[in-house]
Amino acid sequence: WPFELAISSHVGSATRFVCIYSPVFPCGTVKLFSGWRIGQSMTLGKGARRTFAKRLLQPCVMERDMIRFGETVCNNLDATAGREWLETNGIGGFASATITGCHTRRYHGLLVAATKPPVGRLVLLSKLEETLVVNGREFELGTNRYPGAVHPQGFRLLKEFRLDPFPTFLFEVAGIEIEKMVFMVQGENTTVVEYRIT
Repeated sequence: WPFELAISSHVGSATRFVCIYSPVFPCGTVKLFSGWRIGQSMTLGKGARRTFAKRLLQPCVMERDMIRFGETVCNNLDATAGREWLETNGIGGFASATITGCHTRRYHGLLVAATKPPVGRLVLLSKLEETLVVNGREFELGTNRYPGAVHPQGFRLLKEFRLDPFPTFLFEVAGIEIEKMVFMVQGENTTVVEYRIT
C-alpha cells in the first residue's frame, strides 16, 4: 500500500485531523496529522492494514478540540503550576515544562535525553532565558520561581498557550506578538524552538 494521504482543515476552534497510512512507518503505523505536524499515533496489526487502507479511500476525518489557555489562566502563576506540556522523540527523550515555561519538576527541560534508551535520562538543556529588545527596552519572556520570589515574570506577557499540536506560546510585548513553538525531531535527541513575529 505505497501511499500517504494528508488533509487538514480548521473549523472554528476545532481542528480536523485525517488518518494517514504510510509504509514508511514501522508496523503499519497510523498517524494523525495537522498539516505536516504529527498529532497522535497507534499501531495496526498486519491483518488490519488492508481493511484500514481501503477505508482511507473514503473520508476518514476525526474532530479534535485543541487545548488552549488564554490570558486569564496564563497570567496566573498558581493556575499554571499544574498545567504541563510534554513532547517526545520516540527514543526515550522528551521536552517538558509548565505552560508558562516555569520548571516545577526535576526533569523539566527542553532536551532530556535517554543516554541508554529508554532509560538513563539526563537534562541536557534546561531552558532558554529569552529577552526581547524593543526600542532599547528589554522584556524577559522567561519565568522562574524561587523561594519567596518569581524572576523574571514573563508569564505576565503570555497571551496564550495552545497545543496545536505542538506546545505554542503567544507573547504580546509593546504591541508586538511573538509566537514560540517547541517540538522534537523523531528518532533524534534534537529539540527545535521556533520563533515567529506575527
